[in-house]
Amino acid sequence: MRRRWAAGVVALAAVLAVSGAAAQAQEEDTKALMEQYKQRMDALEKKLDQLEAEKAQKEAAENQAERDKDRQRMEALEKKIEQLQAAQNTYKEEQTADVHGFRGYWKDHLYLETNDKNIILAIGARFNLDAASINGNHDLNEAVGKQFDGTDVRRFRLHLYGTFYDDIFFKLQPDFSVASKTEQATNSGAPTATTSAYNQGLTVGLKDAYIAFLHDVPGATVRIGHYQEPFNLEEIDNDQDYTFMERGLNDAFAPSYQVGIMAYHPILDKRMTWWAGFFRATDNPESLQDKGYVAGTNTAFSQFDGGYDATVRVTGLPVYEEDGNKLIHLGFSATVRDPKTPVDFAAKPEMYLASNFVNTGPLKASQVTLQNGEFRGIYGPYAVLSEVTAAEVNRLGTGDCYFNGGYVDASYMLTGEHLGYDRATGYDDRLIPFHPLGSYKDGQRGWGAWQLAARFSWIDLSSGSVQGGRLEDETIGLNWYLSPNVRLMFNYVLANLNDAPKAPHNGVCNIFGMRLGIDF
Repeated sequence: MRRRWAAGVVALAAVLAVSGAAAQAQEEDTKALMEQYKQRMDALEKKLDQLEAEKAQKEAAENQAERDKDRQRMEALEKKIEQLQAAQNTYKEEQTADVHGFRGYWKDHLYLETNDKNIILAIGARFNLDAASINGNHDLNEAVGKQFDGTDVRRFRLHLYGTFYDDIFFKLQPDFSVASKTEQATNSGAPTATTSAYNQGLTVGLKDAYIAFLHDVPGATVRIGHYQEPFNLEEIDNDQDYTFMERGLNDAFAPSYQVGIMAYHPILDKRMTWWAGFFRATDNPESLQDKGYVAGTNTAFSQFDGGYDATVRVTGLPVYEEDGNKLIHLGFSATVRDPKTPVDFAAKPEMYLASNFVNTGPLKASQVTLQNGEFRGIYGPYAVLSEVTAAEVNRLGTGDCYFNGGYVDASYMLTGEHLGYDRATGYDDRLIPFHPLGSYKDGQRGWGAWQLAARFSWIDLSSGSVQGGRLEDETIGLNWYLSPNVRLMFNYVLANLNDAPKAPHNGVCNIFGMRLGIDF
């Protein structure tokens, strides 16, 4: 029994010994594993520290770059502010030193303006020198008198215009050519003794003399003074923009320069214009008929009372493309006159140095009504212009008279330009040559712009008991635009006179004319 017990004790001790050895070995393994974990954790922490350091270094570099950019922008802004402050201080010093000082510059005209631009003055001039050879057949000479060749100043005008405080526009246009206007012989066979007005002393006329309020009336510009009534296209156009040396024969009906008040304005993005005015005919009959060019005209103002006119004009642009390279212009104007003196319509062929070929003579009337239609078409270098005018004269004590006139012309720019057009007024504008004479482009010398044109024009002043005659003109023209301001014009006019009291047969006249035109 004891031997069994002793054996069990020995076995138990052996088991315990073996178990202790195993536990010790397991503990050592655990310690080794923990040490490995610790080493890996230390490595990961070190790697994390390294990554965080690299990130911090990168962010610091980026922040420094941004700070550098911000600093550069701030320095640039500070420099710009300093420049603006310096410019402002210089401007204030200039204004304070001489607020009413003038500066001058050139832009088609000579301009003078105050430093504050409250006063702007433009100075220009217009000069036309004409020469003509006029040859009529026997019937024409019997009807209107022998015609003579000659040379004369057609126009010599100064332009003074500008603005006051960007609100009041003004214009003055004295005309010195009235001193040289000649009078052709009438049934005498020789010039009269008063052919040269210089023998009578210099006389200065006045064309434009008016002011206009630009912004005081909503939706309109208001003009007051002495200027052209807004009747027909050619009458109001700048004569330097005419295709031919003279206007069409229907210009005999145009009221021309009068004293009055008028409102006008473009509408619908300048696709239409409207004009309306009330006028008093204060010029004497000679100046009313500027197309008659009778010697001894007045200076544009007198005590002459020709009655009152009410005139309207509307224009439209149903087609306007490529900045005016393609357009169609339509217009209509009308005038109703209450005449206080006899009415007289007269016209000469389209040459300044000729005399009147048709004339109604004085007509006593209670009312005169004028109507005019306009058409202008431009398609690149091609252009067509036409107007028709009708005049109704309500005579006192006798039957009414109906007169008419008009023209149609076509032109072609040989050098490719297109005619100018002013949308704000509905009138023609200055032609600008591609290559003015003397200019150089791509090594080539400019020779200006060349234009070829033809026109048929008529006026009929015979109606009822009034036999003023019918005149028809056929004109061919060649124009050389040396620059926008200088032009040479060459015209041939074939004039045919019919139904004149002293011309039982047709009167025919051949006219060759040339003009030097300078405008600036």
